[in-house]
Amino acid sequence: MTSYTEWTRSDALSMNLNFSINPVAAGVEGLDAVLEVIEREAGFLMPDKVAGAGKRGFRYSRQRAREQLRQITPVFQSVILFKEKSDMEASWSLHFGGVRGGLHVDLHASPLNFFRQEEAAEARCQQVVCVVRALCQRLGPVEQGFAHSYTDTLLGDPRTTDPTSPPGAYEAWWLNVYGKQLVDALGRQRVLSLPAHLVEPLPCGGVLWLSRPTLADFDSPEARRAQARCLVHLRPELRLEEVERALLERSLAFQPLEKDFDPDIAGLIERILQRMTGLSTRRKEIERYNRYRPPPVSEWRPAHEVQPDVEDPARKIAFYEVQAESLIAVLHCELPSVLSQEPGSIIEVDDYVGRERWAESMASMPPEKQVRLVPMLGAYLGELLVKHLGGRWVPRQNLLEAAVVVGPRAWLPFLRAHHLLQVPSNSLGKSLDFTLCQLFHQAARLARV
Repeated sequence: MTSYTEWTRSDALSMNLNFSINPVAAGVEGLDAVLEVIEREAGFLMPDKVAGAGKRGFRYSRQRAREQLRQITPVFQSVILFKEKSDMEASWSLHFGGVRGGLHVDLHASPLNFFRQEEAAEARCQQVVCVVRALCQRLGPVEQGFAHSYTDTLLGDPRTTDPTSPPGAYEAWWLNVYGKQLVDALGRQRVLSLPAHLVEPLPCGGVLWLSRPTLADFDSPEARRAQARCLVHLRPELRLEEVERALLERSLAFQPLEKDFDPDIAGLIERILQRMTGLSTRRKEIERYNRYRPPPVSEWRPAHEVQPDVEDPARKIAFYEVQAESLIAVLHCELPSVLSQEPGSIIEVDDYVGRERWAESMASMPPEKQVRLVPMLGAYLGELLVKHLGGRWVPRQNLLEAAVVVGPRAWLPFLRAHHLLQVPSNSLGKSLDFTLCQLFHQAARLARV
C-alpha cells in the first residue's frame, strides 16, 4: 500500500472577480484599463503569452491582446492570457459582457503548493492580495470575488462559482471581496467587525477581507475554525459547530490516502482515476475502489478436462493468431504497447474498451463488427498467456470453449471477453467484474505456485 498526494500537488489557486456594469469595462478601452492594472501589479503573475485561435499563443503585448479580443456572442468579449515555463503557471481570463454585463476576471495559478511554500508563502499570497486590491480600486464597482484553492471551491457551495447566482455570503474563503450591495444587505457594521485577519474597506463601498494571513493552511483545523467563525458572524442563523464540522470533513479531501486496490486490477483502476475523476472527487473514488473486490475469475477449467475437438488444430490456432493481430491493427495507433504484445498492454486494452464503451455500443454496431469483438479480445488475451506464461492453445469448435493451458489450469479467454462485453462500462460496481487483466494477472500468479 502506498500513500499518494498527487491531487493536492495538482491543485491551483483560483481568483474570481465580478465587476458591475461599467462604461469602462467594454471593448478595447475596457481591456486597456484591465491590462494596465495587471502590468503594474501582477508581479510574478504577469502573463507572457496571449492565447490565439486553437492552441496557438503569441508573445504578450497590449496590441496583441487587443487583436485577440474576440466577439463570442453579441454581448460577450473575452481575452485569455497565460504565463508558462516557470515554477508556476497562470492563466488570466478577461470576460466583458456576459450574463449581467460588466467584467468578469478569472485567474488560475498552479500548483497551489507554490503559494504554500513556507519561506515564500506570505510574500506570494500578498502579491495576490495586491492584484485583487488594485483591480477593485481602479476598475469601478465590484460585485463579489474571492481567491482560494480551486479544488476546495469545487467542494463548497456551487453558488460561489456560478456567475448567474446573486452575490451572497455562501462561503468564507481565504480572500473575499464583497461589493457595496452585498455589504449593505449583510450590514456594513457587521461586515466591518468580522473576526478576520484583515478587513479593508474599498472605495466603491465594498469590503476586501482575509480569513487568514496566507492561503498556505486553508485546510488546517485553525483555518477551518477561522472560516467558520467568519461565516457564522455574517450569517447568524448558522451554527458554528455544524459549519466547522462540515469544513473539517471537506479537508479530508486534501489528506494523503493509502491505496489498497485489488492487485489484479490496480493498474487499471489507476488509469481510470486519472481519466475519470477530478481533484475534488478523487478521495471518494479511491475509498470506493479500496472497498471493491472483483468476483473470482470463473473462466477456467482443470487442464485435464479440456481437449481439442477440431480436425486441424494448427489451422484453428492460426485463426486465433490472426484475430489477435486484428486487434493490434485496430488499436496500435492509440496503444503502441499492443504492437509488441507487452504484458502491461492488457491493462490498456481494458481501459480502452471501457473508455470507448464497447459493451454499450454493441447493440448499435453493424453485425459484422459485433461478431469480431469477442474473437479479437479473447485471442489477444490468449496470445499473452501463450507468449508470457508458456501457455498452449486448446482449440475448440465452440469459440467460447477454446482454452489456453497454463500449468494445471485451462483459461477461457474468449469466454472472459464475452462476459466483459456483457457489462456496460457505466454500470457502477460491475464494470470491473470481468476485466481481461484480472484473468491474466491471476493466471500469472498461479503459474508461479
